[in-house]
Amino acid sequence: MANNEIDTSAQIRELQAQVEELRESLKDRANQMANSVRDTASSAVDYTKSEATKAMDLAKENPTTTAASLLLVGLIGGMIGYAIGCSTSQSSSYRYWR
Repeated sequence: MANNEIDTSAQIRELQAQVEELRESLKDRANQMANSVRDTASSAVDYTKSEATKAMDLAKENPTTTAASLLLVGLIGGMIGYAIGCSTSQSSSYRYWR
């Protein structure tokens, strides 16, 4: 009976050591993944800043082209919005105004 208790205690200690090993391994893996995500996010931010600076410089160099482009985008957006509005609520508003 005492032999069984010794074996059980040894098995419990062995399992505790394995659990601790797994815990350390998971902690290391999580740190590696966090560092990888941080590096990727940092390079994405740097790239975005660079592209925004280029776009801003281009807009400063060509203000007329920038204004015309923004006006065109606004007009296209307005036409799309108008078309969607007309197509979705035509039947109910028609009765209301009749």
